[in-house]
Amino acid sequence: MNQDQIHVALVFIALIVTVPPIWLAVFNTGKSRVVEHGVKLSEDSFELIRLGESSLLSRSEIIEFKVPFGLLRKQLSITDKSQNTIRFGYYAFNARQKREITAYQQEALQV
Repeated sequence: MNQDQIHVALVFIALIVTVPPIWLAVFNTGKSRVVEHGVKLSEDSFELIRLGESSLLSRSEIIEFKVPFGLLRKQLSITDKSQNTIRFGYYAFNARQKREITAYQQEALQV
């Protein structure tokens, strides 16, 4: 590889690393906004939203809620009767949000 090829490769890598965060910071607004991490808690369901895609579990079907340690970090894990599991990083939400999610899951398990 010559010097020019290395320079082009480094510029390409720099663009790949910097463009998505800049796009999210500047243009990720309004109705077309992509939700990086979000949770919708309702009387009927628990919905986790990750980068615009959602995973849904029926609240009445939830059988397990735990905080296992993953390979690199803590995770929250929610499982329903069909063994569908939603996992997400423990630090994806702030302390208040984690308390709300935990209270919601404890209520679901007691019903």
